[in-house]
Amino acid sequence: MMATSSAASATSQTLTQALADTIAGTINQIEVKHQDWVQKGVEEAFAAKQAGLEEALLRREEELGAAELQLSSLQACMTAQEEEMAARWVVVAVATLAPEDSQGQARPLQRSRLAVAPHPNNNLSHTKAPAALPRPTPQPAVTVAVSGWAGRSKSQVKQQAVWLPPPPPSPHR
Repeated sequence: MMATSSAASATSQTLTQALADTIAGTINQIEVKHQDWVQKGVEEAFAAKQAGLEEALLRREEELGAAELQLSSLQACMTAQEEEMAARWVVVAVATLAPEDSQGQARPLQRSRLAVAPHPNNNLSHTKAPAALPRPTPQPAVTVAVSGWAGRSKSQVKQQAVWLPPPPPSPHR
């Protein structure tokens, strides 16, 4: 009986060992599958995160491009404003008007002179207007600036306005 008992014990040990090996193998397979699943999930999450980051980067690049366009537009506007400020000094032709003749027609202009005048919106109080050219001898006529017609018809006023380059910088700045 002892032989049977020891054979049964050996068989039991063999079966227990086989069962333990099977369980260990199954656990090992589950762990491997779990690791694969976790790794796949991490890779998918990483890929999604990377795609989101790339999309965010593209949005930021578009925003940066829009900001650069806005900056260049502002710079162009500033340049235009600087040029406008520099061009506020204009040369205005001032005409001496002749009275109308007996038929109501304007007589030809007798004399005209040029005067340098600041633009009416000029706020540059630290600059001075260049001196005007000497006035002609008084005539029995009316002198008007070309900024207004002073009740005269267009044929009575010779209008000339010339935009000059910016004046040289003042030595007092």
